[in-house]
Amino acid sequence: MVFRIPSQFDSFVASPSHAAQPALHRAVRPWRGALIVPGLRNSNREARDYIHVSAVETDGENRIELWPREFHVVRLPGRQLLRQVMSYVQHTAQPTCNFLPERLNPEYNEVNRANFRALSRQLHDNQEVVIAPWGQTSELGASGAGIIIYPASNSGAYLIGAIFDSTEFPDFMRPNQPQPPPLSIPGSVPGGSYPPQGMGPPSSPYSAHTRHPHSGSPRHSHPNSPTEHPSSGGSYRPIIPRDHRSSMPHGAAYPNLPSGSGSSPTNTASGSYSFHPQNPPFP
Repeated sequence: MVFRIPSQFDSFVASPSHAAQPALHRAVRPWRGALIVPGLRNSNREARDYIHVSAVETDGENRIELWPREFHVVRLPGRQLLRQVMSYVQHTAQPTCNFLPERLNPEYNEVNRANFRALSRQLHDNQEVVIAPWGQTSELGASGAGIIIYPASNSGAYLIGAIFDSTEFPDFMRPNQPQPPPLSIPGSVPGGSYPPQGMGPPSSPYSAHTRHPHSGSPRHSHPNSPTEHPSSGGSYRPIIPRDHRSSMPHGAAYPNLPSGSGSSPTNTASGSYSFHPQNPPFP
């Protein structure tokens, strides 16, 4: 006996052919976009060139429908990572795809193919790879790192891309960390050298004054400071005021002043000094 479903319930039953067609269509549809690559020209390493490519023959989970339309390629100059990347992809079964140059109109087709082959040749000759991050606008940027693009070992007509849509790049892809500078010891002489003998430290206006042994000659100080200065013999000599010395002829000797342990100077009203013996004398 055969039961027929009423027509009003036909919409609840999905057609097998219609359900399979969108999935099949997404699986065979290639990705088409552009790689924005710097450093292709020897005359201008800072210039960026557009290489229009398509991703075909994808292997494994790739989520190609979420790829951005453009990839800003990052180069890793001086780092020969090609063999490590190829070994990593082979041992981990990382999803991959093949990039081919797009066929454009005749005016730009030759230039596009030449740029593609130049990138493939540079990577092969230098044993390098490039990185194509997902970018901020892609949904994959929050879950994965991007695509590692490297040349094929047997042909320069296509490039291989290792797809990281849900994981980060391997550790060996991280940039090299700069070495920290050596620690310097404060106050040490660089290179282990020392100043030559007989040369003291450089003079400084903030350095302490060195005490010199007292001589018998009178010291000069502020003219208004009649301070007594001890001499080597225990006696005292007064400071001659500036106005008194100015009246003395040039080269004249100091006037004979009484000296001895039992005398001390006394300022008079005229500005000169007189001496009076003191008993007992100064110790």
